[in-house]
Amino acid sequence: MMKRLIAAIIIVCFTAPLTVYAFETYETVYVNGQAPIVIDGDLSDWEWVGVDKARISNYSPLIFIEKTKPSPADLSGWFSCFADDGNLYVAAYIIDDKVVTGNHEFGNGWMDDVVEICFDGDLKDVSKPTLDINDGQITVVAENGDLSYVAGRIPGLIAQIPYYWEARGVRAGYSTTAEGYIAELLIPLEILGHTSVARKQIGFNVRILDDDSDGPDSVQGVMSWAHDPKNTSPWTTEAYNRISFTKNIDIPSGMSAGSNTSAMSVGAQKILLRLGSPDSGKLAIATDEVNEALYAKDWNGALAALEPLENCVWSQAIRGAIALHNGQFKEGVAWLDEYSRTADDRLSAEWARTFPLSFAEILGENDSKIDYIFSHNTVADGVFIYNEYLKLNPADEQALEKIKWALNTIQEGSSETIEILESVSSDAATTEIAGRARLAIARCYFYNGDYKKAVSAAKEIESSGYNEETKFDAKMVLMSVELKKESE
Repeated sequence: MMKRLIAAIIIVCFTAPLTVYAFETYETVYVNGQAPIVIDGDLSDWEWVGVDKARISNYSPLIFIEKTKPSPADLSGWFSCFADDGNLYVAAYIIDDKVVTGNHEFGNGWMDDVVEICFDGDLKDVSKPTLDINDGQITVVAENGDLSYVAGRIPGLIAQIPYYWEARGVRAGYSTTAEGYIAELLIPLEILGHTSVARKQIGFNVRILDDDSDGPDSVQGVMSWAHDPKNTSPWTTEAYNRISFTKNIDIPSGMSAGSNTSAMSVGAQKILLRLGSPDSGKLAIATDEVNEALYAKDWNGALAALEPLENCVWSQAIRGAIALHNGQFKEGVAWLDEYSRTADDRLSAEWARTFPLSFAEILGENDSKIDYIFSHNTVADGVFIYNEYLKLNPADEQALEKIKWALNTIQEGSSETIEILESVSSDAATTEIAGRARLAIARCYFYNGDYKKAVSAAKEIESSGYNEETKFDAKMVLMSVELKKESE
């Protein structure tokens, strides 16, 4: 088996300076039949395949950490991979002098010691700013030395959903070693958009992230197989290396084909029970249809695709996430809240409880993450979600501070924004939120140049039972109107 450096250049043109990438190609095998591999973190059943080990040796500095490459003992490793008639197999051996796991909730597991597998199934338009339907980023996350789950970005969503990748057929294994740990992964070829990868090529990167702290601090280092100086691999494929499946081999005589039924995250049977579906094939088919609709931004189609899983408890969690993307904020928050209170699985229940807050925070930033979903200013949408959440969770002080911050940042006065703020004010979780929403409305009218309505809204606040801080801010609006009139 050979690895060769391909003299190929990908040139990506943006308004920013020209970026040039050289990529490396890893040549590997595709096996006839189903390989007798158990996905459990034990690589002894890989020996017969005879594939090379590719070093994970490119340092990818993060902007919020010290730009010093880790020592080999602190963070290094290699990976191998091959395919059979139905799956891609990946094994990563990581050297890490301090393995830290279990410090972060679902969606933030990448801040611990983890392996990330990034793939592009068809290599179409590698300069695209987001992942497409045959792309993905899968993170193998452990807790207390045992594999807990896989996570990662889902094309078409700004959400990571517990057990989504498992539902699509992904399997992972994990084990610790004297030097660090091993992560093993199975990805169905259908996810890559293939029925066979024989003589084909895919985009690929393997990243290892290092957390040497025992608290909630973030990752301290990242090593990558591909040269990715801008650290874009989690959401775009432009820097990926290549995997080429160049040689066909048979399963050795005397060795029976495998079933790959064991070692699915915390155990295949346990996961299927948590998902509420005894039929994993039905689950995978329905989730594939959901995935296609999500990528097309057909939110109603995605909800319809979930109907065959109506008796699957887990489907309610993904239904809530899709509803938020569809602008059904009240329904989405309610569905996720109900799931968080009834699910017997700690991981997904905690995710469902906090996801509306994470989604609202992204909407409050109103940046390019959500441009492909919402074409309007989304800060008021975030305020609406915070309010719905607080109506169900009135004691959450963090959420209260977040909605107050979001209301203070509104600096545009579209009719859509004012309509949303009127809705929040009339059905607010607290009197304070009602007052701050009325204040935001007064400011919107001021930014619009509609000073008469700005004055009316501000005076309404002064004469109502809102707190002194809100009344003081209303006086500031009135003063701003007077100054504006004088300057004109």
